[in-house]
Formats: sequence, C-alpha cells, structure tokens
Amino acid sequence: MRASPTTRFIRSASASDPSVLPAILDLEKWVSERGYRGYDPYDGMRSRLLKIVPLPGKYPKIAWIQFFKKCPVNLRPLFLIPKGINPKGMGLFLSSYVNLHRATGEQRWLDKAGFIADWLLNNSSSGYSGRSWGYNFDWQSRAFFVPAGMPTIVNTSFIGHGFLDFYEVTQDKRWLDVGIQACEFILAGLNRFEDGQRLCFSYTPLDHTKVHNANLLGASLIARTARLSDTRDWDDTIDRAARYSIEHQRADGSWLYADSDYQNWIDSFHTGFNLMSLRHIMDHRKSDYVMRSITLGDKYYAENFFLKDGTPKYYHDRLYPIDVHSPAMAVRYFSGIDIYRGLATTIYRWMTANMRAGDGSFIFQINKRFTTRIPYMRWGQAWALYGLTSYLSNMEQHG
Repeated sequence: MRASPTTRFIRSASASDPSVLPAILDLEKWVSERGYRGYDPYDGMRSRLLKIVPLPGKYPKIAWIQFFKKCPVNLRPLFLIPKGINPKGMGLFLSSYVNLHRATGEQRWLDKAGFIADWLLNNSSSGYSGRSWGYNFDWQSRAFFVPAGMPTIVNTSFIGHGFLDFYEVTQDKRWLDVGIQACEFILAGLNRFEDGQRLCFSYTPLDHTKVHNANLLGASLIARTARLSDTRDWDDTIDRAARYSIEHQRADGSWLYADSDYQNWIDSFHTGFNLMSLRHIMDHRKSDYVMRSITLGDKYYAENFFLKDGTPKYYHDRLYPIDVHSPAMAVRYFSGIDIYRGLATTIYRWMTANMRAGDGSFIFQINKRFTTRIPYMRWGQAWALYGLTSYLSNMEQHG
C-alpha cells in the first residue's frame, strides 16, 4: 500500500525558508543579464548552414534537431546557430515576475513584467485570428512541420495566462484584453475534432493532432479568461474540451500524451499541465466530474513520478532522463495544494541541490551515463524561474 502524500514526504518549508529567494534572485540576474536570449533544445533548424544546404524532408530534419538536443556538448556555435529570444520563455518570465511581486510586494518586478508584456505584444504572430505566439525556430515532429512564427495552442495558452496573471495584480484591463484576444485565436484559428459532447483543439492551425495537454491548456485559458471577464459565452466549448480529455484519462489517473500510436507515452510535466489546466477550469465553474478527474490525476502524479528524496522521473516507468522541466512543473503545481505542499518542498530541495549550477542557472538533463549542463533559456531557466517563483508565492500565501 502506498503512503499518503502527507506521510511519505517531509513537511513543507515555512514561508521564511531562507534558501528560496536567493536562488530566485541569482537565476533572475543570470537571465536578465543575457537579455532573455539563449539556446533551446529544439533550435537546430536555426543553423545558418541550412540556408546553404537545406535538409531534404521530414526525417533528416528530425535527426538534425535531435542531434543537438541529445548532444551533451553545446555544438551550436560551431554550426552557426545563434541565440534567440523565445516567446514561450518570455511568457513564463512574465508570470515569474508577477509571482515575485506577489511574494515581495516590490514594484521593480511589475516594471520588469511590463517590459516583458510589451515585448510579447510586439512579437506576436501575424495573420491569424486574435493574438497568438509561436516559436522562434522551425520545428519538425513526426506529426507535422511548424515554421518559425506559426502559432501554437501551447505557447499562446502559457503566454495568455501570463497576461492574466499581470491583469490580476494590476487590474489594468489592457492585459485582460490580451487574454481575450488569445482566446479568440484558440476558438477561431485552430482545427477541431468534434464528436457529440466532446471537442479537441489542434496544436497549430496546420495540423489535426489530438494532444491532451494542448487541448486542456487551451480550454484552461478560455475558462480563466471567462471567469475574469465574467462571461458564460464559452462554457459549452470549455465543457466539451474538458470532457474529451477526461474521457481519455485512464483508470489509474494517467493520460497518454496523445491519441496516436507513436505518442503513447506517459510523462511527468505534461501530466502536470493537464492537472493545472483542469484546476483553472474548476475555478471557472465547479464540477464534480472535473474534480474527480483532478483527484485521481493528482494521486497518480504524486505517486508515480518522484522518488522518496524528491528525484523527479521523466516517465512513469523509468527514471532517466532527469529533466529540469519535471521538477519545475512539479513545484509550481504541488505548492498550491495543501496536502501536497510537503512533496513540493521535497522536490524543490532536490532540484536546487542537484540541477542548479554554480552561477545560479539550471542544467538541462541528468542521464544514467552523462549530464547535459547546457543552460537552455526557455526549457531550463524560464521554467525554473516560473517553478521557483510559484513555489515562493504559494508558500508565502499558505505558509
């Protein structure tokens, strides 16, 4: 029999845990000194060499991207891959600065949030309904090719939530309006799979894939925007999208990544995305149906992706790779839930002890035979800052 979350993990840190804020400030200094510019695990297609010798087809592109992602040594300068500013990373930085303001009350963090918000407004995708954001690099998956700037539901949702965070602390309606515009893209700019009482949004305007975290993230932004703008116009769409992914939740509380034969893994941080999104949907409109899904999913997430000392697993059935995304999402999520706050502290302490570099940045992955120490900006630093500032804000609020 598994131990309960409150007995299996140590008690949560107090709001005055002296290690949290210094780690955050070191990391924030690191990213701001670099102007939020850096490398990304998936940025191989930004190589200037490809303008001379283009890659012929899907699988060479996938191999090229995976080579740079999996290589423990950063060869990007050799292959003329420049550093860049990633819109999704900027959305996470926006939320992080709001979290810092919530925890400290300091105006400087709102000033930085305003800078990030202006950058995002000036760097949104063009030619689509509402307002949306993509990546700053071409990206090829087995399912489809996404050119740089092509908006995705995931990027747009996280960035939209960043603007809603900013609205909540400033009450400046400009930022709520951006959230509304992001919802307009999700509602009108994407493909849909519809089946009776169920609906699933596509990942981009180009594809027809059915990815659960993407679908729920989109629904979560619509639900949160509807709550903050006091509208019920989107309730049916929110309910149908939630139902689609809840009906695909397995009996043990887990979700496969997507509805396709080659995307049938179960991983840590996408599970967290699903649950975070469902909680936003619950905040808009209470539902026993949604709450049952959350309770079941929370238990699975807590009991299957972490060792007793807080070591985060990427997949439910194996340890490696240990990826910075996993603990960052976990401390963001669990620190906001009473019975799991001890787990959040255990993971936080493991993360800062094992994945934090001497300069305050965070490394990418720990594998069985090697460690990749490349400090990726969006994947590593933005997520670490978002996770740690969420942890700080939640601990200050509930400590």
